[in-house]
Amino acid sequence: MSEKTDKKEKKVSVPYKKYIIESIQQLDSKKGCSVPAIEKCMKQMHSDIEFKHTMVRLIIKKMVENGELKPNRYHKNSYHIVKDALKAKTTKKAAPKKAAKKAAPKKEKKEGEKKTEKKAKAEKPKQEEPTFVNKTPKGEKKGWGAWLS
Repeated sequence: MSEKTDKKEKKVSVPYKKYIIESIQQLDSKKGCSVPAIEKCMKQMHSDIEFKHTMVRLIIKKMVENGELKPNRYHKNSYHIVKDALKAKTTKKAAPKKAAKKAAPKKEKKEGEKKTEKKAKAEKPKQEEPTFVNKTPKGEKKGWGAWLS
């Protein structure tokens, strides 16, 4: 009974997402980084932590769905970091403050302007389609038929 009352040691949560991004940045491959290469790099950088292959794959899959990673178009199992996602993460903290200060009113178009735009588009004359003239006389055959006779 004393075993049940003793507190178990909590497992250290591994920030897989952070380590995956670090390893892809360190590998810096133009064709993308494969899952085994990412795992190998993670193990080299953080040898004290045991990584689960299934968790790495699952988190990469979630990162692809969220738009943080994108698969390479030629290699099925290779991934790139989306640069916009990294910039958005770093600027998210500063963006709400600026948005609150810059509450500028939006310019609205007048109804008269919309009508004039539609009229200008309608007034353009349509171009006539060119007609093609058959240059061969009616008695002669075209193409391969001329060679056969």
